[in-house]
Amino acid sequence: MFRSLDQINDRLGIANGLLREIAANVAISAISPADLPNDEPSEVVYSGDPIGKADIERMLASAGTGETTVAYEEKPKIVVMLGSTRFIDIMAVLAWLIERDENAIVMNLHLLPDWYPSSSPDHLAEHEGAKDKLDALHMRKIDLADEIFVVDYNGHIGESTAVAMNHAKEQGVNARFLSKEIAYGMTIESMIEHKNVTGMKNSARPAPL
Repeated sequence: MFRSLDQINDRLGIANGLLREIAANVAISAISPADLPNDEPSEVVYSGDPIGKADIERMLASAGTGETTVAYEEKPKIVVMLGSTRFIDIMAVLAWLIERDENAIVMNLHLLPDWYPSSSPDHLAEHEGAKDKLDALHMRKIDLADEIFVVDYNGHIGESTAVAMNHAKEQGVNARFLSKEIAYGMTIESMIEHKNVTGMKNSARPAPL
């Protein structure tokens, strides 16, 4: 819970700033709600969805007034995923589950689609000559984190993961391990087994070495 009115006002100020940015992105300042049809969506598009008169009126009413319908809670924790890129699909699923079930912000490696122009199914950073830069960036992610979640699937912890874990320890960041997270571990194994039994397609992850 917030401890002071100042904290609440700070959050409301951030929300109103975001609303103003949305308004700018859809050229809302040049549109009067009275000029828009009541039932038909306007031609203005934001995030791919048509915005109608009611949407614009709501944003205009909220922006700059200090009023909001969003229920703010405690600041969510930040979790950084660590693990070998050979387990990138497992990490992507875990990142989704953690955000969904723990209401956390998760920073993860990127699971790219099969149409991305690369011949490397894993260790993409090395393949594209960006390993050192992205390793350093990953350390900065850890600096922002409340937790790291180590995907030690089948007991595997690679050299780069070990270095990142040591950095997290030096920064006092709490560490979690897939091997010790029984519920998540069982969920992942169940999903993989289902894929193997049904012959479902898709896996950016080669067989563990």
